[in-house]
Amino acid sequence: MTTTIDCPIWGTGYKAILYKTWMNFRGKLDIDKEDLIISERAGGPYRLTRQAYAAIWRLEEHGKARLTSWLVGQRLLGIAEPIVTDEIVMSFESVRNEQALSVSARAERLLLFIDRQTDRLGAHVPIFANTLAAYAWSESTDWRDVDYLLDFLRDQGWIDSVFWGEGGGQVALTVFGRTQIEGLSSLPNTP
Repeated sequence: MTTTIDCPIWGTGYKAILYKTWMNFRGKLDIDKEDLIISERAGGPYRLTRQAYAAIWRLEEHGKARLTSWLVGQRLLGIAEPIVTDEIVMSFESVRNEQALSVSARAERLLLFIDRQTDRLGAHVPIFANTLAAYAWSESTDWRDVDYLLDFLRDQGWIDSVFWGEGGGQVALTVFGRTQIEGLSSLPNTP
């Protein structure tokens, strides 16, 4: 059964698709299963345990951004549907426990996001204020963060932009941007 809900991590205003799995075939509650959530704001699919639902509401914006960054990092490592448990949520409750990605790591993640949007060299990728996956990939909490990182990528010569305005536009990886991606010694930092 699927339902459209608010993203459990980011809340109101960020829609997600819920695939409910807590009921076993006899209709009894099964606490060992996780719900599958597909949320663009969280960067894609993830599984959420029943206990994590209870813990996730305590996260502040920084913790939500770090948890989202962790989800993206898990997907980069090949885990298609990372599982969020209450222990994982609690590890992101304190700013002291989990440091934010560096600006350069956030920019590289955004560069990887742009690269993953097309398989054609020089193709333009739309990135606007409502491109929520760009926020997730770059550990950004609002459009100003994403726009700042895009400016950095342009200044480095890693992307070109066309039809750019205050709310976004289209970007394309340059040869230098592709070379930067190829030169990454490993995946961006993951907690």
